Amino acid sequence: RGLAAGIRARGGALYAETIVDKVEETDGGVRVSTVSGFAVSARSAVVATNSPINDRVALHTKQAPYRTYAMAYEIARNVLPDALYWDTLDPYHYVRLQPGEGKTDFLIVGGEDHKTGQA
Repeated sequence: RGLAAGIRARGGALYAETIVDKVEETDGGVRVSTVSGFAVSARSAVVATNSPINDRVALHTKQAPYRTYAMAYEIARNVLPDALYWDTLDPYHYVRLQPGEGKTDFLIVGGEDHKTGQA
């Protein structure tokens, strides 16, 4: 929400649930075209998607959806130091604390990440 609030505070507009098929640089900034035929021209544009929709940086071509697993256990507060622990295995595993209410914390144990569809 912070990015959206910052854009609006500076006079920007947000277009959610809009399928963009092209972002072009123009003399005055950018032109963003949608699959439904609409276009918006602006001095600049923020592409705030999970994966970029342009080819300016090729990193997103290496992205893949992953599945991860986690469990939470309620424990007494101050039983463990507030820290993040992880190993260097592949896939990796981690343990961390999440503050709870009252006199408890949650010990979160997770990892075993793998590409979706693979075991």
